[in-house]
Amino acid sequence: MLVRPGMTVRLTIEHVLQTTEERFWSDVFGSEDFNRALYIDHLGFGYELESWDPSDGSRRARIWPVTNVPKALSNLIGGEISFVEDGVYDEAAGHYDFHIIPSRLSERIDVRGRVETAPLADRTCQRTVTLDIEVRMFGVGSMMEAFLAKSTREQYGKNAAFINEYLAAAN
Repeated sequence: MLVRPGMTVRLTIEHVLQTTEERFWSDVFGSEDFNRALYIDHLGFGYELESWDPSDGSRRARIWPVTNVPKALSNLIGGEISFVEDGVYDEAAGHYDFHIIPSRLSERIDVRGRVETAPLADRTCQRTVTLDIEVRMFGVGSMMEAFLAKSTREQYGKNAAFINEYLAAAN
C-alpha cells in the first residue's frame, strides 16, 4: 500500500516469514552472520555494522546499495551512494524503529520506519514494515519518493525470500 498524506509517502510492506517471531528477532535481526549473508553475499551491497548494543537495542549500520537510479536523479545525487540505518529495537514492545540517513542530500531526504512482527500459524509470522519517505526537492521530490518507495519495496521482497531460504538451510 502506498499512501501520500501531504508531502510524505507512507509505505506499508508485509511478508509472511517461515519462522517464529522469536527466531526472527534473534536469528535474523540480531544476527550479524545473517546481515552479512543478506547484504554482502545475496544482494551484493557493501555493509558495515557501526554499533550494536543489545542492552538498549541501539543499532547503527552503513550500507552501500547497488541500485539503478534514474538518470535525472543520478545527476542530482552524483557519486557513490550509501546510507546509515540508525535504529532502536524495543524488545518489550516487539518492534524496531529506524531512521535512514543518506550520504548525500540528508537535509532534504527523510526516511523513517518501523519493523513489527505478529504470529500467524505454527512457526510462521508476518513482518510488517511501515516507512515514511519525504523528499524536499523542488521539481524532483515526488520522483525521488516514488523511486525510493519502489526500490525499498523490491529490496524488502528480496529480503523476505532470503530470510525464508536462509532459515530453511539452517534447520
